[in-house]
Amino acid sequence: MRFWQAGLVVAAVLLIATPEGLDSCGIGPPTALFAPKTVPGDMAAFRAGKIGVLRRTFRQAYLIAAFRTVSRAPLTNAEAEALDPLFVSREDRYQRNGAFPSLFTSGRDAWDEQRRGWKGGAAAPAIESYKQINGNGLVYSFPNCLDPAFAVAADTLKYLRSTWGENDPRTVDWVHGQDQVFANCSGTEGVAMPEPAPARADPLLAAHRRYQIAAASFYAGQYRKASLAFEQIAGDKDSPWQSLGHYLSARALLRAGLIDGDMDAFREAKNRVLAVLNDPRDREWRDDGLALLRLWQLRVEPRARLAELTAELMHPRDEAPAQSMTDFLYIVNNRRNGTGRAWLPDEIADVETTNELAAWVMDLSEKPPVDAGDRALEWWRKTGKPLWLIPALMNAHEKNQTELLAAARKVPATDPAWESIAYYTVSGELARGHKDTARIWADRALAQNLQIATRNLILEERIKIARDFSEFLRSALRQPEPKVVLYDGFENPAEPAPDWAWRRVFDEDATQVFNTQLPLSLWVDASGDKTLPPNLRLAIAQCGWARALLLGRADEARTLLQRVVELNPAAEPVGRAVLNAQSPEAARFASVYIALRDPYLEPWLPGADDDGPDIARARYFGNPGWFHGGDPLQVQGNLAPLPFLPGPQQAANENEMKQLRAAEPWSLKYLLKQTMDWARSHPEDPRVPEALHRGVRRGYPYGGGSPAYGKTAKAAFEMLYQKYPKSPWTAKTPYWYN
Repeated sequence: MRFWQAGLVVAAVLLIATPEGLDSCGIGPPTALFAPKTVPGDMAAFRAGKIGVLRRTFRQAYLIAAFRTVSRAPLTNAEAEALDPLFVSREDRYQRNGAFPSLFTSGRDAWDEQRRGWKGGAAAPAIESYKQINGNGLVYSFPNCLDPAFAVAADTLKYLRSTWGENDPRTVDWVHGQDQVFANCSGTEGVAMPEPAPARADPLLAAHRRYQIAAASFYAGQYRKASLAFEQIAGDKDSPWQSLGHYLSARALLRAGLIDGDMDAFREAKNRVLAVLNDPRDREWRDDGLALLRLWQLRVEPRARLAELTAELMHPRDEAPAQSMTDFLYIVNNRRNGTGRAWLPDEIADVETTNELAAWVMDLSEKPPVDAGDRALEWWRKTGKPLWLIPALMNAHEKNQTELLAAARKVPATDPAWESIAYYTVSGELARGHKDTARIWADRALAQNLQIATRNLILEERIKIARDFSEFLRSALRQPEPKVVLYDGFENPAEPAPDWAWRRVFDEDATQVFNTQLPLSLWVDASGDKTLPPNLRLAIAQCGWARALLLGRADEARTLLQRVVELNPAAEPVGRAVLNAQSPEAARFASVYIALRDPYLEPWLPGADDDGPDIARARYFGNPGWFHGGDPLQVQGNLAPLPFLPGPQQAANENEMKQLRAAEPWSLKYLLKQTMDWARSHPEDPRVPEALHRGVRRGYPYGGGSPAYGKTAKAAFEMLYQKYPKSPWTAKTPYWYN
C-alpha cells in the first residue's frame, strides 16, 4: 500500500472546516426555482397561450388569465402587463388573489410631514388607521382611515398655514379638531368629537368644523349621523366641501350596510349614488360614484355583479383588469366561510354550475369545494373543453379515473391544456400506485418540447419511479427556471438571470438522495457518467472525495481526486500534491491545505444556487454573513426508500451514514492543529504560511464556535509571526479571532 493510502486509512484523515455555531442573519441571495408556485415561469409564453402547468398555489389572477388564453381570447397588452410579476407591488405580495390598491402611500406620509412641521401647538398624536369591531362573537379588523383622507387633510393644513398663518388661533383650532377626527380611526379610546364652532366664528373655520364633525362621526362608526351631516354640507353653497357632500353621504350609508348590516341604509345608499351619477354638478365624483355602486352591487346584487364582472374579464379590454379581478375574486372567495355558511346571499349558491369562470377558479384554488372533481367532470362533459380536464384530474375520484384517462389520451400535445393534463395524470396515477401508467405518461411528456417548469415538475414525479440508477440520474438532471427566482421569501423576476440558471443541475430531491441515501460507490459511478454535464460530475467528484476521506476509503478517494483533476485541469497542482505524496503525513497536509484554501468543500453536494466547491481556487467565504451549508443527515429519516437500490447497496449506505454520524466534527481547530504539526517538521514548506493565515482568517466572523478554537488560533497566529515574519501571508493576518 502506498504511503498516501496508508495515511488516509490510519488517520481517517481530515475533517474539512465548516464554521461551528453559526447564526443565520439577514436576507440571503436569490434562490433557484425549478417550478414557481405563485406565478408562471415564462410570462411571455403564458401571454401567448402556453399556460404550462397550472398550480393550486398560483395567484388566482393567473388562473383567470389562463382561462382567457385557453378560451381563445388573448390578453391585450394592458391586461398582460397587469399580470406581469414586474408590476406586482410589495403590498400586493401579501394579497394572494391578485392586484389590490395600496392603502397607505403618499397621503399618510404627506399628513405626517405637514403635522410634524406645524409648530403652532402640541406634538402630533399617534394614529392607527385600522379599526376593530366585534360581531357575532368575532373580531373584525378593517382599514378605517384610507390614504385619500390623509392626503386631503395634508393639503388643507398646508393651505391654512399659508392663508391664516402658522400660529393663528383658527389654524390651531383646525389642527386640534383634525387630531380628534383621526383619533377615531382606531376607535380604541371611544368617540373623539370636535366641538362645533362658536356662533361668531370665522365662516371658513365653521365650514371646516362641520366637515370635521361629519368625518369624525363616520370614522367613529356613527354612519347615519355622518350621512345626514354630509348631506347638509352638500346643501351649503358656501362650504368648500359642498361638492363632496352627496358622495360622502352615500358612502356613509353604504358603510352602515356593510358594517352594521343596515339593509335600509343599503337601499338609500343606492339612491344617493345614482343622484351623484346623474347630477352634472357632481361630475368630478362620477368615477368614485361608480366604484361605490359596484361595491353596493357586490353585497346586494352579487349575481348581477358577478355576471357583469365575468363579461368584463372574458372580453379583451384596453385597460388593466385589476379592479374587475378584485371584485370578481371577492365574490368567488367570500361566497362561503369555513363553516359552509354563505357570506353573500343564497342567490349565488349555484355559481359552481352556472358561472364557468367562477367554477374554474374555485376548482383550481388551494381549498377547492369537496365536489370539485365531479363538477369539473360535468363541465368537461357539457363543454368538451380540454381545459376542464385540468381541475377534473387535479380533484379526481377513483370512480372517474377511467373516463378521465380516456379523455386525456385524446388531447393532442399541441393543445394549451396538455402540459397540465399530462402532469396531473402522472401525479394522480403515481398517487394511486399505478406506476406503469405514470411512467408511460411521464416518458411521453418528456419526449415533447415542454416549458422548463413543466419538465421539472414531471421529472420530479419520474424520479420516484426510476427503475435503476441511470433512470434516476436522467430524472434528477434539471434546469432552473431562468426568469423567476425566490428572493426575500417571494417569487420575483430574475433580472438578469443568475449564472446558475443556465446549468443543468440537481434539484433538492436528487441532492438529498445523493447526500443521505447513495453509497460512496455510486458517487464514484456518477462522477464518471458522461450523461451528466461536466459541472455536475466535478461537484460529485469533489464532494465525494471529501466524503471518501472522512470514511477512510483510500481507493475511492484516489479515483475521485483523479477525476477532479481530469475535469478541472486547474486543480492539478493541489491534486497531484495529494496523489503523489510520499508519506501519510504529506498526504494529510496536502489535503488539509486544499480544505483551507476552499471553505466550500464539504462531503455533501451543495444546492443548485449555493457556492459549490472548487479546489483549484483559493478563496474565503464569498459572503461571511451568509452560510449555505446545513446538516443533510437531519433529513435522512424523512426520505422514502429507493426502490431501485439493491439490498447490499442500501446496507452499505446505512453503514456509511453511521460512520459519518460518528466521525469527529470537521473543525477549524483540527485543520490548524494539523497545519502546525506539519510546520514543526517541515518549516520550509512554502504552503505553511498561507495555510496558517487561512486557518486563522477563517475564524472571522464565526470564531470557530468554541474557546478551544480561540486558543488554537492564537497559537497559529503566534507561530505565523514568530517563524514567518517576512511572509506576505503574515502581513495579511493582523488579528486572530476567538
